[in-house]
Amino acid sequence: MKRFGQLVRFCSAIVVIALLIAPPAYSADGLVGAWTVTITVPSAPGSQQTVTSTVTFNVTARGKALVGRMTITDDQNRTVAGVWREVGKSISITYEPFCDPSSPGPCATILLIGKVKAAAGVIKGSKAIVIWDTPNSRNPALFSTSEGTFSAVVAAQ
Repeated sequence: MKRFGQLVRFCSAIVVIALLIAPPAYSADGLVGAWTVTITVPSAPGSQQTVTSTVTFNVTARGKALVGRMTITDDQNRTVAGVWREVGKSISITYEPFCDPSSPGPCATILLIGKVKAAAGVIKGSKAIVIWDTPNSRNPALFSTSEGTFSAVVAAQ
């Protein structure tokens, strides 16, 4: 019986040590790497017409920070910066796509929300929210917003 008590204390100590040194669940960094992402959103605020673009995410590890950095390269080889956050398997990504000030349409910020399935190399449940640079006092965000979708797969290495 004395040996059993020692074994229980030893196993309990190992579990406590493992919990203390293990990284928290929110730092899984399952998004780190290169991703090919297809985004479909309305072409303008209130528009029923959609546009689809394919971009490449190059996501770096965030270390102990709450958010990580990334670069987003579009199909015309223009690169912008973005940020990401992962809590468990849920991720959010925010960036401003390249915007030509001389183009007739408004610029925007894109927020992507989904769940990383790192083992499968995909992001699922993917929602795209566009926050247009168009003031809208009737919207709680104070700017026009639209919703779209996105899909993402790990890029071929």
